[in-house]
Amino acid sequence: MGFINKKGKWVIPPQYDHAGSFHEGLAVVHNNKGYFYINHRNEPVIAGPFEVAFEFVNGLAMIRQSNRFGFINRQGEVVVPPVFDDAWHFEMPSFTWVAKDGKYGFINRKGEIVVPLKYAEAYLVSGEVAEVRLIKGKSGYVDMQGNEFWDK
Repeated sequence: MGFINKKGKWVIPPQYDHAGSFHEGLAVVHNNKGYFYINHRNEPVIAGPFEVAFEFVNGLAMIRQSNRFGFINRQGEVVVPPVFDDAWHFEMPSFTWVAKDGKYGFINRKGEIVVPLKYAEAYLVSGEVAEVRLIKGKSGYVDMQGNEFWDK
């Protein structure tokens, strides 16, 4: 895979097994060495290699190493170590959900747990509110200060 411009001309010739779209000036690509990030000039800027890597969203990219998820910044520094079984992009700039041992909660951009990992499911619905479900099936909402609001 490679990259073409709007006129259909190759600007980065096909050379990758996988090539994601450019997000925040970088694209995640894959070759026989693993996943890494390139700029528009096809220069490797974050070498990796990562087991799996995802696009940058709000300045952070999710990576997977040893079957665990974490996050890196645009300088390639690990800002949230890969310790989670599952995670989601920082679509909301300040928070995202993560999971470990089958329980979901929320972290901030520093990797600090802001809502404990105790839910069966968790989905961000706005900037600081998430819909959650407990293991026993009870549904409700939690804000990023940990205040819970349960459906009756």
